Amino acid sequence: MDDDAARSSRERQPLVLIPGLLNDADLWRDQIAALGDVAACQVADISQGETLEALAESVLAATPARFSLAGFSMGGYVAQEIMRRAPDRIARLALLDTSLRADTPERLEARRALDKTAVLPGKFHGFGDRLLGAYLAPSHLKDEVIIGRIRAMTARLGSETFLRQNGIERKDGVAVLRALSCPLLILCGETTA
Repeated sequence: MDDDAARSSRERQPLVLIPGLLNDADLWRDQIAALGDVAACQVADISQGETLEALAESVLAATPARFSLAGFSMGGYVAQEIMRRAPDRIARLALLDTSLRADTPERLEARRALDKTAVLPGKFHGFGDRLLGAYLAPSHLKDEVIIGRIRAMTARLGSETFLRQNGIERKDGVAVLRALSCPLLILCGETTA
């Protein structure tokens, strides 16, 4: 390794990216490419655990001693749980299109209704057109490339992963953020629905 490559390797900071509900590493493909010069990106697998605690522990077990952390949607809840457990390991935190609040009874009921459709006979499609409308900007609703990537992720992960992830209790994270001592970015797209 030449001096420039060695210096570049040392300067790249560890960044753990946590995908959202029914998302895998493909969610972060473009960000990983764009950040390649400054961050050593690692995508967490949150497809197996049945609680936020289990997911946080699995992420922590597979990460460096200190790292920056970004969580998208449900991954933001996992990031908040990581902050509860190991705040001293986090150099920076980004919460993207997520919430700091626990589910309301109405939101929990809506999630349970989605569980019922996930087990209906036929091919599991993950995010149907109605959900895509809530997740994508109107300008992307006809973008077959983006929609194809989303549908490919949901098909890879399938209904069992959906049911497991959708059943995880979303905890209130306000106290976690109040206790935060590292730099924080909270970013959310405009809601259209």
